[in-house]
Amino acid sequence: MFDKEMNLKVSDFGAAETKNTSSPDYLIGTLSYMAPEIFARKEYNGQQVDIFALGVLLSILVKGTMPFRVAKIEDGYFRLLYLEKYDEYWEKV
Repeated sequence: MFDKEMNLKVSDFGAAETKNTSSPDYLIGTLSYMAPEIFARKEYNGQQVDIFALGVLLSILVKGTMPFRVAKIEDGYFRLLYLEKYDEYWEKV
């Protein structure tokens, strides 16, 4: 999307869905783009999590696939990035 000054705006339509917000596991947005601190329930810094989501988006644009399924240590590809095993990550993707 673009604003009235033609600046590109990225939007997560996953945040537009309605769910039972009383659940303690409730998260708004698309899981694949969420920063690890959101899953860990750490303090929310909008600018940092937006930059993380932008990194996911740029990875998709460059390689044509998601860099990982979710930013959790249980995800094998994310674990490689978390452990800074970049060469091994790029060999596998």
